[in-house]
Amino acid sequence: MSFRETSKTYLNEIVMIDEIKKLLIERYCLTKVIHTKHNNIYEGEGLVLIESTLTGMLKLKPKRR
Repeated sequence: MSFRETSKTYLNEIVMIDEIKKLLIERYCLTKVIHTKHNNIYEGEGLVLIESTLTGMLKLKPKRR
């Protein structure tokens, strides 16, 4: 696999993650946003979406507080 193919695949994955994040925020009405050093946290009524700024990983968890 060439560098061009690898970078194109990587960019497609980034775009997909951004689209998934936007859909989750919209679907579950995650209105409150908290920015920390390594995470962006989107809070809703019963769910929390945590986006790692280091890895781009998304975690969807129930709100416990």
